[in-house]
Amino acid sequence: MPSTLEPKNSFVNSNLSTPEIATHYVDAAEFRRLIVSNRRMERADNFAPKMRGLRDLKTGELFLTDERWLIDGKR
Repeated sequence: MPSTLEPKNSFVNSNLSTPEIATHYVDAAEFRRLIVSNRRMERADNFAPKMRGLRDLKTGELFLTDERWLIDGKR
């Protein structure tokens, strides 16, 4: 299964990113999938309050989710 698939539930926001690097808002399930994927990721939680983030070390892409979705488990 390729790990470079575009997340199904993402929204690209150009306000938080440079033109070369995309920022994706993903749901909790997609965020969890990214955490355990074989992509090299680092935590990136300092972009917005109540948001948790992962940055892909190869592409620089930023994936954000609402921290309440991770606790709630319903999204």
